Amino acid sequence: MTAQTGRTSQIERAAWKWRKVMLEKVDLQKTVDKETYRQVSEELGERLGLLQRRCKAEKIPVIIVFEGLGAAGKGVQINRLIQPLDPRGFDVYASRRPGEEERMRPFLWRYWTKTPEDGRIAIFDRSWYDKVTVDRFDKITKRGELSGAFADITSFEKQLAEDGCVIIKLFLYISQKEQKKRFEKLTENKETKWRVSDGDWKRNKEYEKYLMMNEEMLEHTDTGYAPWTIIEATDKNYAAMKILATVADRMEYEVHKREAEKKEAGNAPSAAMPQDRFKNGVLSGVDLSLSIDKEEYKQQVDKLQKKLEYLHSEIYRLRIPVVIGFEGWDAAGKGGAIKRLTSHLDPRGYKVNPRLRRMTLRRSTTICGGSGTTCRRPAILPSLTGPGTDASWWSGLKASAKRRTGAGHTRRLTRWSLIWRTSGLWF
Repeated sequence: MTAQTGRTSQIERAAWKWRKVMLEKVDLQKTVDKETYRQVSEELGERLGLLQRRCKAEKIPVIIVFEGLGAAGKGVQINRLIQPLDPRGFDVYASRRPGEEERMRPFLWRYWTKTPEDGRIAIFDRSWYDKVTVDRFDKITKRGELSGAFADITSFEKQLAEDGCVIIKLFLYISQKEQKKRFEKLTENKETKWRVSDGDWKRNKEYEKYLMMNEEMLEHTDTGYAPWTIIEATDKNYAAMKILATVADRMEYEVHKREAEKKEAGNAPSAAMPQDRFKNGVLSGVDLSLSIDKEEYKQQVDKLQKKLEYLHSEIYRLRIPVVIGFEGWDAAGKGGAIKRLTSHLDPRGYKVNPRLRRMTLRRSTTICGGSGTTCRRPAILPSLTGPGTDASWWSGLKASAKRRTGAGHTRRLTRWSLIWRTSGLWF
């Protein structure tokens, strides 16, 4: 071990020791008697059922994330939470290891596709946080990838929140001793033994190390738009009561907030006409007289097409997805430009999607046409063009989606555009 490495380890241990104080302050001995739990849970259940209907009426999408330590009772608590809810209005998703198709896409892709429509609730039994907790512990997520993963997660949640989605994040916390006791109880029964993996035992053995990783995750991702709530999960009744109260309080706050905003918007005066209403835009500065002689054009195009041919091969090798969007006036030459662009590309590695406004979307469909397994395959270059449209192709796409599938999917399209702009390359 080098001196620098040793020093880094000391700094990390010191940082972990400091972070540990936050969770150590949590009182894991909190309990509630059965009669109090019964009365309070009945009241909260009725309230939660009413709030689900109000969220549906206000078209508020809700995401509830259950994270925490192994055997903390996430499955039990999800079951208790959904008892008072209308089963037609929510979906429960259990996290698992990504498949081959998912590994070829950005790690958040499989969660984007499960975000709830307006008025619905999506409940995640573990979530995108596996990337910075379990995967980090298992050394699947490297140290150098952590800051980017944290940034991706907070950006993902911010986009959802700004789009009107309510995000409720719950971290179920138990002690090492309690976790071990629960693991032993599960392994004693042959019907539940399979639920405890070697990885679970390893994380229990290295409890302090894994706890510090979770503490760091909480520190980096606790935000105003998606805050964490620590759930003391030793007593399952107490945990259930706190979860019901947390979810109900947040949903009620959001419903009142939306109702107040709607009322305020109705009483607001008409917006004044901006003074620069008729100011020339960015296109007014474009020089349309630019030209190039045929010989120079031929040389430059030949050189650039050969370079593009090489780059196409490289992005396939590196598994980099690329999206190219074409927009402009009718007869501006979009078709010819696409033809010249693709002339030196391997036809197996790109797909041209014309007239996106005619596309029909389904829940499992991506927005560049066809089935959900074709668009985002790495190294495919979808070229997007919309001849005959005056508005931008993106506005047209959202309008088409709203007409065909309802407003709920229009929000999903906005998110896809953000994924493309952060995960793809725009020319």
